[in-house]
Amino acid sequence: DVLMYQQKEYMDRLLLDPPEGVARQLLMFGATVCEDRVMRYMEEEYGLLAAWEYLDLAEDREFMVPDTIEQRVLVAPAHQHLALLLTLVQKQLADPDSKVMVFTPTSEQAIFLCGLFKVL
Repeated sequence: DVLMYQQKEYMDRLLLDPPEGVARQLLMFGATVCEDRVMRYMEEEYGLLAAWEYLDLAEDREFMVPDTIEQRVLVAPAHQHLALLLTLVQKQLADPDSKVMVFTPTSEQAIFLCGLFKVL
């Protein structure tokens, strides 16, 4: 329920005050929320129910992600993570239509990578 309480101000800015003339798609992730509560909250607060597609990646199903989304998992020793990540991101940047999402376990790592990606 962090989405619903601790991040309310951020969510308001993100969903209620979009830049004029800009169409965008939002992907939001939560590790501890269930579908009915999120859907109800987003409809009550922002009127977004019709626009939502809820993907539950935690349930044990054979196909959990739409066919249009390509997922890959790479496993490497910890000392190779940064080099591997930079190589993959640089490869993706060669395709102007490509999108990359990077998750980090800490905000410090996210800040470090953000600074690093700015110089790529």
